[in-house]
Amino acid sequence: MNAHCFVDGGYLRAISKKEEKPLVDPRTLANNIAYSKLVQFWRTPRSKETSKEFVGAMRVKVGLSRVIYYDAKPEEDRDPAITEYWKAVELLPDTETKFGRIRGRPLRQKGVDALIAVDMLTGAFNSLFEVGILVAGDADFVPIVERVQSMGAMVLVAAEERSLADELRRAADRVWIIDPQMQSDLPSLAGEDERRWREDSEGNVTRD
Repeated sequence: MNAHCFVDGGYLRAISKKEEKPLVDPRTLANNIAYSKLVQFWRTPRSKETSKEFVGAMRVKVGLSRVIYYDAKPEEDRDPAITEYWKAVELLPDTETKFGRIRGRPLRQKGVDALIAVDMLTGAFNSLFEVGILVAGDADFVPIVERVQSMGAMVLVAAEERSLADELRRAADRVWIIDPQMQSDLPSLAGEDERRWREDSEGNVTRD
């Protein structure tokens, strides 16, 4: 079985900012989810062991082939640090980035949900994946999840407990609760110089 992971980058950045943690490595997070018992034993009874335990390579039944990270750019790029972070994400193995825009007053993210919807629906329709991993918490994704499921794919939603909409939780086949206190759930991304990116409460991104 094949898995694709669709990451709402703005959602992950909001969690990291709130918890005052470095920005996340989406590929490592996707690996941690895809190669856990929660995904690998999709069609077999789950054991009493923790669902987040890593499954050895010899027992892999679901392979993660692609991670797509979505975020929104302002109409004018003014923050070189966040641009560096996005470039670092793009360089991760089998990972691509796609962007909507930040517009309006107050500033709002535009187009990201549509990008995720198109990619999930297209991938399911063309049988590019049997398992879709969606890192997001908004109820707006419920119709997308249900449509993907109707095409025969299974959908796991990964989200923080407090920001996971009840409707999305019910729509998902399985749910991975992101625990901000677990490094495996918010693995940080470091540049070649080993420095990491952080976003403060004002939305400013710095390196440390």
